[in-house]
Amino acid sequence: MNDFTDDEQRAAATAASVLRADPGLGPVEIRYIRPNDNIRDDRYIMLLFGGERAFLIDRLKGRTLSVPLDDGGLTGIDRLAKLQASAIAAATHERLRFLYVVKHD
Repeated sequence: MNDFTDDEQRAAATAASVLRADPGLGPVEIRYIRPNDNIRDDRYIMLLFGGERAFLIDRLKGRTLSVPLDDGGLTGIDRLAKLQASAIAAATHERLRFLYVVKHD
């Protein structure tokens, strides 16, 4: 039986992903790019559609995977911040240095 609330469980999952991070890489850095910018990394996570969707692009394996994001049931700007934090946790889990966020002008 688990006595933790949903918020506490999400916080614990985020903390665990931080602990799994490679200290040689440091924290995930957010890089804002335009829709047609070229990314030279072989593996990266890209946040698209105003932060609504994220994809793990792996050129080495020739695949693209959808990354599940957790909005924590929030709305508005808080929801977007939570989605971005969720993408950062995914990038940390994948041992990636950068999270690319596509900005539309």
